[in-house]
Amino acid sequence: MKILRLLRSTEATELVEFAVVLPVMFTVFLGIFQFGEAYHIKAAVETAAMDGARAAGLRSCVVCGALPGNLPLTPNQIATDIVAPVLRANHIEPAFVTPGVCTGAVSSIAPVICVTQSSDPGQPDRVSFLYPYNIALPLASFRLQIRASGESFTD
Repeated sequence: MKILRLLRSTEATELVEFAVVLPVMFTVFLGIFQFGEAYHIKAAVETAAMDGARAAGLRSCVVCGALPGNLPLTPNQIATDIVAPVLRANHIEPAFVTPGVCTGAVSSIAPVICVTQSSDPGQPDRVSFLYPYNIALPLASFRLQIRASGESFTD
C-alpha cells in the first residue's frame, strides 16, 4: 500500500519536470546564440570579400600614392590592407582564413585569400576564402566552413 501511495503522490513533480526540461531549454538557447554568432561572422566575411573584390577591380591603386606606373593592388596588398582590417574590426582572426579552391592568385601572407583579377572588362574580379567556425553544444559540436566570395565588374 505504501508503494502505491508513493506512486500516486504528486509531491515534487514540478522539480522533476524542471530537471528534465532545463537541459533541453539550455541547449536550445545555446544553439540559438551560436547560430546567431555564425550568421554575424558570415555577414562580416562576406563584407570583407566584397571590399576585397572592389579593391581588386580598381585599375589604379588609390592608396599607393603617385608611384611610377600606379599598378593595381597585388593579392598580398588586398589581403593585408583591405580584407584583414575588416575581419579584425569584427573580431575575426585573419590567420584562420584559407583560400579554398582557387583559380587565381593566392596571397602569401595572412589572411590567405584567393584573388582573381581579370584583364577583360566583361569578366568580374573575384576574392574568395573560407573561414572555419565551431559550434559547440553540450552534447555535440559542429564545424562549419563559412565561404565568402565577392565579385566586382569594371567598366
